[in-house]
Amino acid sequence: MDVDVKAGAAGAGAFDPGSLSAFLAESQAIAFAAIRDGHVVFANPAFGTLFRREATCEGLPLRDLFVPADHARLSNRLDAAGRSSETFAGRALCGDGTSFDIELHLARESIDGRPTIVAFAEDITRRNRSEIQLSYLAYSDPLTGLPNRALLADRLGQEMRASRRDGHGFAVLMADLDGFKAVNDTWGHGAGDTVLQLLAQRFLACTRDSDTLARLGGDEFGVLLPRLRAPEDAEHVAARLVQDARRPVELDGHNVRIGVSVGIARFPDHADSVDALLAAADGALYRAKREGRSRYAWAATLLDSASNSLPLIRWSVAHEIGVREIDAQHAQLAALLNEVASSLRNGHLGDATLGRLADVIRLAEFHFATEERLMAEHSYRGSVPHRDMHYRLLADIRTLAADSDFRSVSLTTRYLQEWLLRHVDGMDKHLGRALRDRGVR
Repeated sequence: MDVDVKAGAAGAGAFDPGSLSAFLAESQAIAFAAIRDGHVVFANPAFGTLFRREATCEGLPLRDLFVPADHARLSNRLDAAGRSSETFAGRALCGDGTSFDIELHLARESIDGRPTIVAFAEDITRRNRSEIQLSYLAYSDPLTGLPNRALLADRLGQEMRASRRDGHGFAVLMADLDGFKAVNDTWGHGAGDTVLQLLAQRFLACTRDSDTLARLGGDEFGVLLPRLRAPEDAEHVAARLVQDARRPVELDGHNVRIGVSVGIARFPDHADSVDALLAAADGALYRAKREGRSRYAWAATLLDSASNSLPLIRWSVAHEIGVREIDAQHAQLAALLNEVASSLRNGHLGDATLGRLADVIRLAEFHFATEERLMAEHSYRGSVPHRDMHYRLLADIRTLAADSDFRSVSLTTRYLQEWLLRHVDGMDKHLGRALRDRGVR
């Protein structure tokens, strides 16, 4: 770096701006500063603009430009930068009292024979917000605000590892509403959404703060009950879910009655893996339905985790929209996502898994083109928001899939799984009815 240094009043030294390259000294785009003994000895215009400071930053301790909670970490990074290049991410404190997320890239230079830390600064608020939003999309149910299947599975895995380490037990409940299809058929999907939101709040009131209530898709919910003192505690929660679901729901001035069937499985009594435990609870749920509905049932026996792996998406005729071409593509998408999810559950992230994920994305693009062709051919009125949803999904998954690390691939897969169920049971059901009315089968 071609610079000269003049001695400063405090002995820290100050840069002569005229000695820097004109581009760096006057840059309005690249925020650059030089640090000696923890003090800013030079800051170009972009650096001052980034921190929203009318007065110069020069002469200030660098820590004064950050929130107090970051001071210790910043000091450690500056010390480490004296030996090797470092990156520091924290919360910057602006001259107007506001703050933002920032990343500093720090490196040591010997300038005029004196050690100097050069710092390039970047506002990463938008990037962080985007990551948080994508994470929310991947792990939350947009209708009820509850955790989704992916987050429940993550927490279930964490609880299972803790249980094996500490020896405590826990339980999983699978719950499926009784009579929900009649609500949709009679009152419409808007009323169905209202019922789901109301019951989500009722079910939350039945759980502890440490429990996880999740919407798994459609009218199915799951509950993780960690650190149970006794199996009867799980029965108590299941009984409350059944009781609270029976309370009438008012729709358009009418009292509508539905119910819920619940299956219970406990670790380690009924299964020895996440997938097998979910499958055990699922089996108990359907036994409760066979035995009369609006009740709970326990899993019966220990299941073999190798032969009872629960797929990420349970695809069935209930998801069909009645248009063969679209239904076939939906089923293929679900099958491909289950293949990717199975590999990830087993800890495998190789070329084969990445290749299958790429196949999913390509099939999604082809599928969207199919739907958009049919919408155009049959003058579908809802084509604009439907097509916009396609564009948004592709933009999101391309962002998520840009990195091929395990977390990014898992996030992409989970996001696609949740989106597929929501989209098929929402927008695509409306599209299917419109196309069938025009004779498309």
